Amino acid sequence: MRAVQLGEEQVRIDVTLHDSLLQQITSQHVLFTNNKVNLYPVKLRYAWPSEFDLMANLAGLRLKDRWGSWAKDAFTQESQKHISVYGK
Repeated sequence: MRAVQLGEEQVRIDVTLHDSLLQQITSQHVLFTNNKVNLYPVKLRYAWPSEFDLMANLAGLRLKDRWGSWAKDAFTQESQKHISVYGK
């Protein structure tokens, strides 16, 4: 849990659970404002580059490029994301 916004008019906290076995992240963004509570649920399932490669291969596609950012930085073990481009 972490406080994202803390002010006199409203407070927002995010609560997150990570299930590495199912590769899922479940979050709840909670917004408190003047006697009201709003909940914004988020559920994500992530996949590793190797999973995308397998799905692409099964669809008849091949990896053309993979970058670690939209600026086309090299994809390394330290990369926080990947951009993978597939083609026939």
